[in-house]
Parts: sequence; structure tokens; C-alpha cells
Amino acid sequence: MERKNLSFFTRVRRYVRRKCKAACNFLHVYGADERKLLQYQNKYAGKRCFIIGNGPSLKTEDLELLQLKGEYSFACNKIYKIFEKTSWRPSFYACTDFMVFGQNASEILSLKGFPKFLGCNLPFQKQIRQEQENIILNYEVKKIEKTKFNPRATFICSGGSVVFVMITLAWMMGFRELYLIGCDHEYKFFDGKSGGETEVTDEVNQDYFTENYMRPGEVMLIGDLKRAQQGYQLAKEYIEAHGGKIYNATHGGKLEVFPRADFYHVLEKGTRKD
Repeated sequence: MERKNLSFFTRVRRYVRRKCKAACNFLHVYGADERKLLQYQNKYAGKRCFIIGNGPSLKTEDLELLQLKGEYSFACNKIYKIFEKTSWRPSFYACTDFMVFGQNASEILSLKGFPKFLGCNLPFQKQIRQEQENIILNYEVKKIEKTKFNPRATFICSGGSVVFVMITLAWMMGFRELYLIGCDHEYKFFDGKSGGETEVTDEVNQDYFTENYMRPGEVMLIGDLKRAQQGYQLAKEYIEAHGGKIYNATHGGKLEVFPRADFYHVLEKGTRKD
């Protein structure tokens, strides 16, 4: 009974906190976390960047091309699993999945050399706040019909994927030409599964860029591609309506919300503009 009461009061406290945060954001009254985030607002105005997913199409050599060209990039979750194969590192990192973070907190918190944008929903908030490079996101999972694309990123809805979060952050920072890579938008392991959690097996790694992305025994949320696609559509509509461009430069895959671009052609036609 005590545990149930604690869980209930925890939920109430978090609900009240979210509502207070939402009211403050509506009134543009920001706390320390939001002010820290907004230091990045329009810092990269007019530049281009690459949003990196963790699908099986992601190649080490592509990341090294980004490094060679000096491109800005956003990466997420267990991207660090590829670090032993390349000297490339992302410009920015994001994680909002409480299960990914909760089971890999030590590895994620030990990442250095780039700012990490971490959801307020994640465990170990005290440890997160100890590192100056960490920025806490005012993040909430909402029903897709209530999800909005917030260009200031002071309040971020899940949008069905961490890629949606990275797109939101990129736009807030001023990037106006966005390219997605490694976003295959296809889960063979989740085929036939729906909702909730599942314990992973070695089979899940076929959906990621490395064969040891997930460890047997880890638990993960079942991916919802339909919800993710709806979130992508929201992002596309907002960005295009406000003069931005967003393309899918993934090798293959099934994400067709965004117009396609050839990754190598994009890199050949120019580099980022400092």
C-alpha cells in the first residue's frame, strides 16, 4: 500500500510540475533549464545540419565524411556504440527514452566533448545536473493529436521518436537545411508486436547499425512507426511553412514523409557555412 501511495503522489507531483512548466512556457517565463537551452537559440542561423538515426543503413564511412566536411550533426541514444570504429563525434547529443537512459546511464553520462540534451523524464536527474554540458529538456509524451512542433523547444512533445526531438532542437538553434541519415523507419524485430515493453534478444540488433546495440536481457519500448511518421509530418509541415528545408538522405529505408536527397551528392555540392 505504501508503494502504491508513493507512486500515486509521485504521479501527482509530476503532473503538477508539468502543468506549471506549461503555463510558464505559455507566458514565456522561463526557469534555469529553459534559459540554459535558449542560449543556443538561433546560434547557427541559416546553417545546415545532419540528423542521425541509429538504423542499419548508418555507415561509419558516412560519419567520417561528415567529419571531413566539418558538418554539424545531431545523434542520439546508443550512438556511442560506433565510437570505437571512428574518430567522428556528433556536435550535439539527445536522449529522451527513459528505458534507454535508465539501463545505460553510466555510459551516456560519461560521454564528453559535446552538449547532451536530456529529457526531464529521465532517471538520475541529480547526476545529470552535475555536468555543465548537460541541458535538461522540458519533455513530455503526449497523444499525437495533442502533439505540436514547438519552434522554441522550451517544451518538447515526444512526436513518436527522438529524431523528432533532434529536429526540434536543430530548428530552435537556427538550422534551416536539415538532412536525415540512418533513419530507416523499419523494425523487423517489432513486427507483430504492439504497445508496451519487450525484452530484447539478439534479433533486435538487425534493426540497428551494430550487432551489439542492445544486450540480451535489456528491456525496451516497442517502436511505434505510425506515431513517429505522424510526428515527422508535423515537423515537415512547420519547417516548410516557415522557409526551411528538410530531406531524408538515408540509404534506402521506408521513411517517405520527407523528400529524398542523395547523401553523397549533398556533401559534394558544398560544406557547412560558418
